[in-house]
Amino acid sequence: MDFGRFWYNTRKKIKKIYKKIKKWVKRYIRLLVRHTKAKDYSVLIYTILAVIAIILAFVLVGKLFGAIASIGDDDKKDKKTTKETTTELSTTEEITTAENALATQALVIYENNKDFLVLVNNSHPLDENYTFTHHTLNCGLDMDERAFNDLKNMLETLNSADLHYSIVNAYKERVSGGDGVFNEGCDEHETGLALDINTEYNYEYSTYNPSDPANVWLTDNCYKYGFIVRYPADKVESTGVPAELWHFRYVGVEAATFLHDNNLSLEEFYELLNL
Repeated sequence: MDFGRFWYNTRKKIKKIYKKIKKWVKRYIRLLVRHTKAKDYSVLIYTILAVIAIILAFVLVGKLFGAIASIGDDDKKDKKTTKETTTELSTTEEITTAENALATQALVIYENNKDFLVLVNNSHPLDENYTFTHHTLNCGLDMDERAFNDLKNMLETLNSADLHYSIVNAYKERVSGGDGVFNEGCDEHETGLALDINTEYNYEYSTYNPSDPANVWLTDNCYKYGFIVRYPADKVESTGVPAELWHFRYVGVEAATFLHDNNLSLEEFYELLNL
């Protein structure tokens, strides 16, 4: 196709049409002037009506195209809203599915470690008939024999890193009326599964240093041996007990790993189980 010739012919046609329109307009204007001078206003009226009709036609066409475009936009908005709603529902379903899966896993772990997962707090006192086989540590304190081997492995690993410790508290008998912090029968130490461990050089709780290498190691690694930090600082709301980073509770390796990986307190674990 010869574009130059095509453009030349097109321009020629446009000029020809323009000349015809210009000629027709001049003739119409002369006709309008002539009739107006003769006090015949019919042509003028028709002209005004024609102009109004043309303007209305353009307005109507514009609105028609606007309505069509609006329908398209509404369809897009509806699709977007539907997509957003579907995404929200999908996200909610995913969260619910994840929570159900977590709860199912927690239930299996609970059934496998029920003896070690007994919940003891001011709302859940220990059964008066609760018993366990005692094991006496070198320091003279008692604990549940079932947790001893894991405790031994944990502390031997701690020592092998040239870090030292002191077991400040372990099993203690039920105190009538409680001890001011825990109600009667609501102290975990009565289970034989809880121990207070501090560094060798800091025997008193008031001198506990969370930055001490031994304390840091215990906090970071105790779950590998079946222990959890029972009262961490970020779980005060769920445990109801001020932070005690030296208080370690044995729940078994499987349960401790689950609680660690999902950042759960023992109370939150029970909430997950809906028990």
